[in-house]
Order: sequence, then structure tokens, then C-alpha cells
Amino acid sequence: MSCNDIRLQLEEATLSESTARNLLTSLEEVKDKTALITAFQASANGILCLHVSNPVKRIKIAKEAVRLANSAVEEDNNNLEIRFIRFAIESQIPKVLGMSSHVKTDRQYLLSNFNQTSFQQIPYRSLEEMLLVMEDSNEFTDFELLKMKAEVYTTSQ
Repeated sequence: MSCNDIRLQLEEATLSESTARNLLTSLEEVKDKTALITAFQASANGILCLHVSNPVKRIKIAKEAVRLANSAVEEDNNNLEIRFIRFAIESQIPKVLGMSSHVKTDRQYLLSNFNQTSFQQIPYRSLEEMLLVMEDSNEFTDFELLKMKAEVYTTSQ
């Protein structure tokens, strides 16, 4: 399974719990995981949280998502996509649960590193999705978002 296939399945997983669970199972079975695959696994857990209504199960899945995201960042803390995934997961968890400790540092990392060099390996569609998540997080100013959008749209030309 390629990284681009996983990215597409993550998008599909937002619409279907069974897709999220199947993707998670596939990612758990990967041997010799890279940091990015671990981050994708964290993302799949985060998406699964959106489909689960039981609050106890949701918290358990969220904790696993954060644990995996932190593990991926520890393994490769200079990967823009990995840092984005941790930001996306933590920024959606209610702060009172105490699982959002890296939002500010990841936000700063994204601001400082969201440029053409950092996202050469990330498909344009995924970059657009990243921008939407960052916008929805309300962690960035309009100017900051505009600057990052300009980087993406300049790259696509």
C-alpha cells in the first residue's frame, strides 16, 4: 500500500466507520513501519474517534492516536506531514482532556516550515486538505493561512 493510497483511504475513512476500521487494521499489520506509516495509523485512530459515540471508547482511541502521533514525531520530527498529523489530532481533542500539549509547538513548526521544500513529497490534494484542517482549527490567523495557501498554489503552477 503506497502513501498516496493511504492518504486517499484516510479521506474516505472520514465518511465511513467501516473504512476507518479496515484502514486501521491494514496499517496495524504493516511490518517495519516508517514514522510516516505510524503517523497515518495515528490519523486513522483519530478519524475513528469521529465515528465512535461511546465517550469512554472515544477517549481510549484518542489516547492511542496521540501516543502513535508522538511516537512518529519522536522518530522523525522534521517531517511536515507527521507534524501536521499530530497537530490535527491534538487540535481536535478538547483541551480539558490534557492530550493537546503539542498544539502550539506544532503550529509554530508548520508556520516556519510550510514551504515548497518541505512538501515536495505531499500531493497537492493532501496539501489542500491540510490547509482546510488548519483553517478549521482556529489556531492560525487569516494572514498566516493566506501565506501558507500562497505557498501551495505557487507550487502547483
